[in-house]
Amino acid sequence: MLFVTSENVRENYIDVSDPKYLSLGFNKIQKRSILQKEDVLFNLVGASIGRAAIFNLDKISNINQAVAIIRLKKSISNKYLSHFLNAEVAKQKYLEKVVDVARANLSLTDIANMDIPLPMENNDQDRIVKEIESRLSVCDKIEETIEGSLQQAEALRLSIIKKAYEGKLVPQDPNDEPAEKLLERIRAAKEKEAPSGRKVNRKRKQKTQKPHRGERLIEKRKQKTQKPHRGERLIAPK
Repeated sequence: MLFVTSENVRENYIDVSDPKYLSLGFNKIQKRSILQKEDVLFNLVGASIGRAAIFNLDKISNINQAVAIIRLKKSISNKYLSHFLNAEVAKQKYLEKVVDVARANLSLTDIANMDIPLPMENNDQDRIVKEIESRLSVCDKIEETIEGSLQQAEALRLSIIKKAYEGKLVPQDPNDEPAEKLLERIRAAKEKEAPSGRKVNRKRKQKTQKPHRGERLIEKRKQKTQKPHRGERLIAPK
């Protein structure tokens, strides 16, 4: 049995790329959550709040508590309602009713009391849906064109970089030194400079090295407390 959650409800479509399943026993117990084909699903909770889609799968399915089922009369087009609920004007309306808690949520009462501009004739609803879907189709084609152009631009960029490293962007002078030899000369020069640089650093450390403060204090105390032996005092000149 397919278990539909708010993650599956996208704007005007059901995403089952990562399906979840439960045992048929859940379907028998939770009868109010059983889905029927052509139901409008609406997300009530979380970051996806307000997304709506039509359930059109031929599968035994249930929803969880984060999704509402809107089952319409024949006089109302489910496509019209789904497009309206996903529109910005509808979002502004139901977001005013969102409960300000740690996780935003709407109630079934909020959805039932929502004002929806509804043409009385089904023909008008169908005409509006047809116009919306026509414009959305144009947007999808533009998006595909942009995506294709971006991929071509990326491929061209990589091709330019490759040609630059191969020396094919500008005419080459056969008398120029090959890049391999230039790199060898640079590497050899660095190897010659590296030992002398390390010796200088070692000498500097030796010159600047000083005893620690504690060592100086101990030395001073030794000098103050040190006394000559008895024999040294007897032999000392008068």
